[in-house]
Order: sequence, then structure tokens, then C-alpha cells
Amino acid sequence: MRDRRLLDELKALRVAMERIEIEEQATLAAISPHFQASATNLLHFIAFHRNNHPGLQLAMREAGLCSLGGFDGHLHASLSTVIRVLQKLEGLPAAPPRHSAAPTSIEAQALMQAHGERLLGRSLGKDSGTRTAAIMVTLPALATEQASLVAELVEAGMDIARINCGHEGSEVWEELVVQVRSAAAGRDVLIAMDLAGPKIRIGALPAQPGVVDARPERNRYGKLLLSARILAVPTVGADVQPARQREGVQVDLLPIRN
Repeated sequence: MRDRRLLDELKALRVAMERIEIEEQATLAAISPHFQASATNLLHFIAFHRNNHPGLQLAMREAGLCSLGGFDGHLHASLSTVIRVLQKLEGLPAAPPRHSAAPTSIEAQALMQAHGERLLGRSLGKDSGTRTAAIMVTLPALATEQASLVAELVEAGMDIARINCGHEGSEVWEELVVQVRSAAAGRDVLIAMDLAGPKIRIGALPAQPGVVDARPERNRYGKLLLSARILAVPTVGADVQPARQREGVQVDLLPIRN
């Protein structure tokens, strides 16, 4: 009986996925044929996660079924497979396959390969003698001061240099682009400009005591070079460094009222 309830819930989940596909036909029709299958799967993904819940995942695992984790690229086909297996376990006749424009698991793998190659402008995989994945590295602003860093990243196999436009400014971004193009001479290295999205701001805060900006010092590999320490001290005598501290470690003082 418990498995029958699970079966009904999975069927309802599939109906929700198929309903959104029908409701968004106009949206799908406006999408390039190259991406319609992926767009349909995205709609299924939205419907799936609107209606999915942790209890359903647990019930599927307890029934010895796949919980669909990691199957986001072909949700409808995989969910239909799980439903057919559960129908057989319950002794029910398996329903015929349901048509959907979304990809099957095999088709999804081929789409991922094709989209990746289209994005990168080159073949990926064993047949082409290259890696099956591309390496993207987010460039730090520090790279503008260390010319060898970008060259080392390119030599190490960086395929895409990501510039986070949520930080720094156009002068830094332009310098990073110049360095990538210079270091990648003779090799295809793409540049991804990651634009910052909307940010909620309440306006500039007035200067006031009680705020200290202390940052540890790290090298370009993220290894800690110098610790940062904050010490709360009374307002009186706030300019005095503590008597016991590690040599070479600056302590930022945070004055507090007595």
C-alpha cells in the first residue's frame, strides 16, 4: 500500500512536469530548435523542484528506487523509468512510454557534449584527444600586478578565464583581458565576463567607531602568510598595542565604550 501511494505521488509529479510543458508551448516555440529539448527539460526541472520534497526522496530510497539525484539533465525520461519499475514491483501493467520533447539520458549526454563544444569552439572527449571537461579559472585582481600568473594558468591548461565584474573596475578588467590574450598567443583561451546582478543598497553609512576591517594576508595560492587579529579594548588607551603578541603580527584594535 505504501508503494502504491508512492506510485501515485510520482505520477502526479510527472503530470505537473507535462502540464508546464503544455502551458509554455508559446515560450518553447520562440526558442531555437537547437535548444528546445534543453528548454523543455528546464521547464521539467522547475516543475519537479516545485513539487518534490525530502519525504519523497526518502520514500524512493526506502523502496529501493533511484531518488533521481544527479538526473537533472533528463528528468522526465528518468522519472518515467522509475514509475515503470515501481509498476512492475506492484504487479501492475506498465504504461506505454509517454512522449515528451525533453531528452532521454543518452540524448542528454549528447546534448551536453554538443553544447560544450559549441560554447568552447572545439571538440571535447576521447575521440578528439582532449579533456572531456574545460577548466575555468576566476582571475584575481592580483594578476594585474603579477604578469607571470596568467601565463602560468594558461600553461597549466586554463580554457576559460573568468573575470568577476562584481569587483574592481573597467581598468582592471581591461588589463586582465590584455594579459590573457597575450599569454594565450597561439592557443584558444576564452574570456567570460561575469556581470554583477542587482544589489540591494541602503546608502552610504556615516563614519562611526566600532568598525574595523582586518584581513589576513595570503599569497596567490591562498596560503596564509600573515594572520589578522582584532582586539577589543576600552576607549581609553585604545592606541596601545597588547603586551603579548606574535612578532610581525599587527593587531587591529576595536575601541569599545566602558
